[in-house]
Amino acid sequence: MTRPGQTERCAIRLAQWQRNLIGVLIAAFVSILGFNLTFPFLPLYIQQLGVSDAGRAAFWAGVIGSVAGVLSAVVAPLWGGLADRRGRRPMLVRATAGSAVGLVVMGLAPGLLVLLAGRIAFGLMAGTVPAANPLIAANTPPEYVSGAMGALQSSVYVSNAVGPLVGGVLASTVGYRVTFLITAGLYIASALPVLLLVRETFTPPERVTPLLPGMAANFRFVFARGEIVQPMVAAFLAYAGVSMMQPVLPLHIRDLIGEGSVERATGVAVGLQGLASTVTALLIGRVTRRIGFAPLLYVGPPLLGAAYVALWAADRFLVFVVALVALGAVQGLVVTALTSLVALRAPRERAGAVFGVVTSVNSFAFSGAPFFGGFAASAFGLRAVFPISAALMVAMMAVCVQAIGRGVPTRLGPRARGTTDRGGRSP
Repeated sequence: MTRPGQTERCAIRLAQWQRNLIGVLIAAFVSILGFNLTFPFLPLYIQQLGVSDAGRAAFWAGVIGSVAGVLSAVVAPLWGGLADRRGRRPMLVRATAGSAVGLVVMGLAPGLLVLLAGRIAFGLMAGTVPAANPLIAANTPPEYVSGAMGALQSSVYVSNAVGPLVGGVLASTVGYRVTFLITAGLYIASALPVLLLVRETFTPPERVTPLLPGMAANFRFVFARGEIVQPMVAAFLAYAGVSMMQPVLPLHIRDLIGEGSVERATGVAVGLQGLASTVTALLIGRVTRRIGFAPLLYVGPPLLGAAYVALWAADRFLVFVVALVALGAVQGLVVTALTSLVALRAPRERAGAVFGVVTSVNSFAFSGAPFFGGFAASAFGLRAVFPISAALMVAMMAVCVQAIGRGVPTRLGPRARGTTDRGGRSP
């Protein structure tokens, strides 16, 4: 006989994939929140370490970000291969703990070289979200993969919104060094929900190839599949455009506001950008069910390009923030759609390998773009990065048109893995 309330308790019992998602979302939110407490203000921290010129500070911020990103690009396929061999959960814990070590070194750095060493350690251990992607892709029912990916992206964007706001307050009160140490503590804390909630269904492969040849095979596997390559390259260009601004953003905002707290102004601007991305990422499932993927891929790149042009033209802080919010809104929708396409097309048994390659490619965007942005700012002025980012969106448009021509999944849902259409609508 059913006791009162038993039905209700059974109705809200979570499946393991939902528990996994909750654990991963908490870990991603906490770790990316910590990341955003510090890294938007890296050029200002570099100036505190003795580089007074704004152009040189932007250049060094680009160099430090680029070196770590290149290393992350190199090791990401290695971590992805290990995830397919040993499990995705251990890789997620490894990413959080290793990143914390790098952040402690950065917070205690007496000069640029030690700061660079800490950033290298951070880059070598890769990130929490790249480690979370294959875990979600491999342990979530197909009909819920895209929604889970959208939730993961949303947690990242919420962190991007809240982190700079909190970081701006912390940096202006307790200083940059203490903020780095607080960030390291948040990374350690982000491992707890993974250890407590996440359980994965993992069967080690029967045949194991050596890691280095296996990495080469993973690259061949991904690049032989246009349905994965094209959204991956489009996302690369989108990330490159926004990453190019990182070395110059707080310095340019200081030029716009004149007197006042540049840390808090930067936190507000970047926070609102992240909030806009959060809202649109949460809408991705509903949007693609209604109109399909093709309209997003057609309209997204031109809108991103227009936002960069508006950033270049803005001569007041309020106008600049409005353009940044518009950029964040479109970025959240388009990049989440592209990530979902990769997740839906990746074979489950190769999810770690696929996302290892994708992370490697994206890391080159996160590394090369800040370096190029810092160089452009040093050579041509801080505003030069915005038209360059706009030009990248033209290339992104060309890639998206090719992806539509090959056929893209028409909607997110139970049929998403096998339903394609060149026009982007459901049959």
